[in-house]
Amino acid sequence: MENILKHFIHTKKYPMLLMTLLILSIFLLSFSRATSTFISVPFQANQEINLEITYNVNYQALSPYNSIFKIWIPRLKTWNSEDINQTAAVQTVNQLDIIPPDFYQKYSFDPSDVYGNSYDYYELEMKPMYDQTTFSYSAIYNVALQSRNWSIPMDLSLNDYNKSDSIYEFYTSPQPYYEINDTEVQTLASSITHNSTNIKEILESVYLFVEDSMNYTAMDEVLSLKEIIGNYQGDCSEFSTLMVGLLRTAGIPARKVLGISLIEGSLSEPIPKYDMRPGDQWSYSLESENVIPGHAWVQYYVPYLGWVSADPTWGKPYYAYGNESALQYLYQIDYLHLITTIGGWYEYDINPPLEILEVNSTGIPEFPFLFPIGNAQNYQLDFQIDFEVLSSTYVSGLYLDQNSWIILIITSSSFLIIVFLCFGSLYSRRHKRRNTNFFRN
Repeated sequence: MENILKHFIHTKKYPMLLMTLLILSIFLLSFSRATSTFISVPFQANQEINLEITYNVNYQALSPYNSIFKIWIPRLKTWNSEDINQTAAVQTVNQLDIIPPDFYQKYSFDPSDVYGNSYDYYELEMKPMYDQTTFSYSAIYNVALQSRNWSIPMDLSLNDYNKSDSIYEFYTSPQPYYEINDTEVQTLASSITHNSTNIKEILESVYLFVEDSMNYTAMDEVLSLKEIIGNYQGDCSEFSTLMVGLLRTAGIPARKVLGISLIEGSLSEPIPKYDMRPGDQWSYSLESENVIPGHAWVQYYVPYLGWVSADPTWGKPYYAYGNESALQYLYQIDYLHLITTIGGWYEYDINPPLEILEVNSTGIPEFPFLFPIGNAQNYQLDFQIDFEVLSSTYVSGLYLDQNSWIILIITSSSFLIIVFLCFGSLYSRRHKRRNTNFFRN
């Protein structure tokens, strides 16, 4: 490069040098600005991770007396968009093997509650601890998680919903923790959406309000929609409750999704496991050093598309780079969201019904993994989930928006042209010198 600059100087081509440097600087500056104002998610649509997932549950009563133990265990299952063609699955369970406990007094299987969740229920009498009676349960799943994106037509409006449809009626109704008939909630939703009837406008205005107003804080208890408003503090559960509640208030069916985010590291500093390779193995448990990374996100229902997945919590870091970056998690979902249950209040249609021990309880707002009940004075409960990657279509690389790719191509091409011209000029000068030396000899 030093020789090239000397060539420009000695041949007095200052204008050409300055012009090329100026052009290159402009392109590099444009590219820098483009990439700093839009950050793309590090995955693409229709990528798939195939996993073997093993549940292991062990319970032992540490009591000198007989005790009763009951447990509800949700099954992992296939979830799709429920669209007309049933094609947009985000989670597919291809195989299930259950190893039941050695003994139990009662067992029942509930294939579907009102949300579509399935449960295994066991009840047994535990002997005193010196008899060493334990409850052991295992389930082995073959699960495919798919990344998806959805394109919401600009002309869809609230009038496109079938208001008499059971999905619309149920998921736009008030429930415990979703006080959508409250005057304060309705006033807030109206101010956010400006009473728009356009579905895409409502979705984006509500989603961006959640991103802008919510501050992430780990919570010990689940807050209701009205408790969140005015405080705007919470974790993934509150992010999701706020978005679901505001969408319902505005007339868009929505629901909370519970499950596991596939991450590594601590919950305070999680690292998403985008780059998973066949043979990778890891585990989550109730132990603090490897605790199960429970997560909550959102699904909203769109006419002709079905259920669309969104994650306002994972969209929050992208909000710092502008609305366009943040909106990526409104219209697409990655393959790191394992659904365990769907719902925001588990008092509907579960057989047998969940038993609530707390006095004056408003119900059970979240039920992601297990619901055990026992009357032993002391007990030991172990729950571990093992993962193994069977196959992956993940392709690592640089993901940029279309404008950034155009600028990158132009910048790279311009740089190559400049280098080519510089070396071409240098070669021409050396060739001329060789010819001069030949004639001198």
